[in-house]
Amino acid sequence: MNFYKNMKKGAIVVAHFGTTHQDTKEKTIDIINKKMSKEFEKLDFFQVYTSRIINRILAKRSVENLNTSQMLEALKNQGYKHVIIQPTYIINGTEMEALKREVEQYSDYFEDIRVGTPLLTSTEDYFEVIKVIFEENVDLT
Repeated sequence: MNFYKNMKKGAIVVAHFGTTHQDTKEKTIDIINKKMSKEFEKLDFFQVYTSRIINRILAKRSVENLNTSQMLEALKNQGYKHVIIQPTYIINGTEMEALKREVEQYSDYFEDIRVGTPLLTSTEDYFEVIKVIFEENVDLT
């Protein structure tokens, strides 16, 4: 995925389902965001929460999180031409399909817009996760 290294005005958007619990956010989403922004350091980093329910609950607490459409609209208006959207979903499912449909509505506004895959997309992905678990000696009990 080195195509992004020469991009001008490129963005990485990490799409999380979201959480309403600050402690969970710190242990999961914040760590993922930190690693992603470091890995894609040449791109401007953004995040979205895709759950309408979570965004609504957070809005009541005066915590603003843009949804995917709002973020893509903002990136379009700011002149971004290249966008990578990487979901943090575990599997392909309803949320992933909804994300793809939402992104498709904006495909004409960017030179290149790509959506990454969830963690467990191929059979090999399952074996890789099992390997990491065993290598880390994770106690599953």
